[in-house]
Amino acid sequence: SYNHDPFLMLKGTNYLRGEIRHAREILARLGIITFAFRPPVGITSPRLWRPLLESGSHCVNFSRRAFDAGNRRLPGMADKLIRRIRPGDIILLHDVAPARGFDRDLWLAEVGRVIDVIREKGLEIAPLSKLTGRRVSVRIDAGDTIPAPSPLDLIATLTGDEGIWGSTYAGKERELFETNFLPLLGPTHRVLDIGTGGALSIGRRVGSVTVMVPSEGAASLLEEGARREGVDAIDIRTGGLESAERGGHYDAVTCLSSFEYTPVIEHLLAGLSPLLKPGGILYIITARRSCSGFIARARAAMRFGILPRTRSEGSISRALAAAGFRETRITIHHAGSPWASPHLLEVVARKW
Repeated sequence: SYNHDPFLMLKGTNYLRGEIRHAREILARLGIITFAFRPPVGITSPRLWRPLLESGSHCVNFSRRAFDAGNRRLPGMADKLIRRIRPGDIILLHDVAPARGFDRDLWLAEVGRVIDVIREKGLEIAPLSKLTGRRVSVRIDAGDTIPAPSPLDLIATLTGDEGIWGSTYAGKERELFETNFLPLLGPTHRVLDIGTGGALSIGRRVGSVTVMVPSEGAASLLEEGARREGVDAIDIRTGGLESAERGGHYDAVTCLSSFEYTPVIEHLLAGLSPLLKPGGILYIITARRSCSGFIARARAAMRFGILPRTRSEGSISRALAAAGFRETRITIHHAGSPWASPHLLEVVARKW
């Protein structure tokens, strides 16, 4: 942040937006474009997600700190950091000297001891980007500009083992998809996948799968995965539903990890209905609106800078009926602890 105010998260959204923007502008003058934001004192707020999303940034916090008060409490700093250090830890150190009384030699000795112990434990000191799997910063020449990563590209990177809701939710989603949807498909079926959630698994089973992805970055990720796994029956397209074949071309449409980013599902479902053959299957898995869903939304907002949406059974049922779907079955599934991740809504509907 620009001022690094420990009470920053008590301020409003516009103030947060300015803090992030001013800090990035200063660093840009030095030839550095940043994409990671570390909140002062490690405190975050539900207000933080929108400024991060607008700036193409993501929040990175720490897992180990020495409570050194900005290098004002140096004695014993190393002991506090290395006491329970473990692989994957992000260690917080300060790179500024207090106004008076800063002992540079003591600081260097404490930091040196931390480095020595890390190496003695057989651990590697890695760049932050390697630990998080996300771009942190890039250097640019004077006059150059680097566009911020698209939020849609960020969404695409979250559809792997963990996803936006965590690994337990993602694992349950995958289990339901493979158990309840894939067996419905045959080798001659044509399938439309919205959002890449199950594209590769579908491509191994059917003659043709068309995948609608939200951005070029998402398309590149999927193309790389298809090449790596030898999946050929896949047609990747970016943009909206207008690029899909009309007139009842598809036997099935699936939406995994996509309803969470759709503001108005009525519009999406109305657009999907003409794409399905009569009797065609629509298969959806999305997060259910609940207390646990609210907590998970706040966690996702603070961690990724994205505020995903949750839905109720009633809102989905009404939207499906309005779009011409019948024989709707909506099932609630639990993914581990109700406080660790939201419940899943599994939706199976047919077009008539």
